[in-house]
Parts: sequence; C-alpha cells; structure tokens
Amino acid sequence: MIQFAMNRADQDTDLRDRSMTLEIKSDAVPLRVESDGTARVGNTRVTLDVMLTAYKLGFSAEEIAEQFDTLKLCDVHSVIGYYLRRRDEVEEYLKEREVAAAALRLELERRFPSNGLRERLLARRAGGRVLNDQVCRR
Repeated sequence: MIQFAMNRADQDTDLRDRSMTLEIKSDAVPLRVESDGTARVGNTRVTLDVMLTAYKLGFSAEEIAEQFDTLKLCDVHSVIGYYLRRRDEVEEYLKEREVAAAALRLELERRFPSNGLRERLLARRAGGRVLNDQVCRR
C-alpha cells in the first residue's frame, strides 16, 4: 500500500510538471455578405434568414444541418450563437430583408400580372392557346 501511494504521488508531480494549458482562440463567424447584401452561411448558398427561420420554428442545430446538407454542424452552432449574442442587429437585418422581398414581390406582380393565369395554364394543358382571354383550339 505504501508503494501505491508513492506511485500516485509521483504521477501527480509528473502531471503538474507538464503544465497542460488550453489555448483559447476566437473563430470567425461563418457568415459572408454578398454584394447585394444577402448574408450566407459558411461557403454555402444557404441564407441567414432561411437558416434562422428553421431555428425559430424550433429545429435543433443538428436538424438544420441535416436539412441543409451543405452546412457544417459547427457553422450552424456558431451562427445561432452569433444570432443569440446580437439578436437586435440580426432582427433588424431580417426585417430589412422582409421589406425588400415584399417590394420585389409587388414589382414583379405589377410587371407580370397573374390575371387569367389559371385559365391560360388550363387551356395550355388542354392543348389550346389563349389569346386575349379567349381559348383557341389548334
């Protein structure tokens, strides 16, 4: 038993002499902002707003990484952490994106009205064409 105690003491001394340290490094947040202002996660095409929508719907980081197989799980965790630390800034960005999307939607609807679209598509499926809202058979 004395031998065991001496070996244990030698082990403790040996561990203290090696002075193990953990070097803490900051990793960059895996987000990039493209020229049009769109924030994307990592080196993927997944947008920040799409990923955060999944998170806000209750999906876990693991589920998000599974759904978007181009995302790395560590990047998902990092971006969620960034969001939680800077919620006000990110929410402001998300609101700006929603406003821009709504404006674009209105512009597209103005330029390409969908009036009569259903009828035109049904006529096309039936083999006819629609000219000025009138079905013409071939």
